Amino acid sequence: MLSSSLFFRLIMMAAGVCLLLLTFFMYSKRRLTDSIALGWALFSVIMIMAGAIRAWSGWSRALALASYPMVFAMGGLVILIIFGHSVHLSRIIMRSQELAMQVSLLNQENEETLHELVKLEARIRKLEAADGGKKEAKDE
Repeated sequence: MLSSSLFFRLIMMAAGVCLLLLTFFMYSKRRLTDSIALGWALFSVIMIMAGAIRAWSGWSRALALASYPMVFAMGGLVILIIFGHSVHLSRIIMRSQELAMQVSLLNQENEETLHELVKLEARIRKLEAADGGKKEAKDE
């Protein structure tokens, strides 16, 4: 039969694996940036190791047996809320990077348009100067 300590360690390892899979899934769907996904992956590995390594599992014997469901429920809720916020933060970061690229492209296009405008103005001045010389010849 499983002891309560081993049972809680298995729950911790399963939660770490689930969080790691969720992190990889969100990263593959481009919902997490590289650095945020790496942070969550490291946190997941630490959760797995906290359950797997006996020397790190002192927490599994520290609390009363009746308090573990609430601790796991509250801890899981806090982790999911923070994960959701990090997904939103990643989306904002990606959108701002996309907007910065679009602004850069618009600035480049604006410079090209201004350069073409200067060329056209110079060409119009040359044509006006040539037309002005022809009008003077006709007037005489």
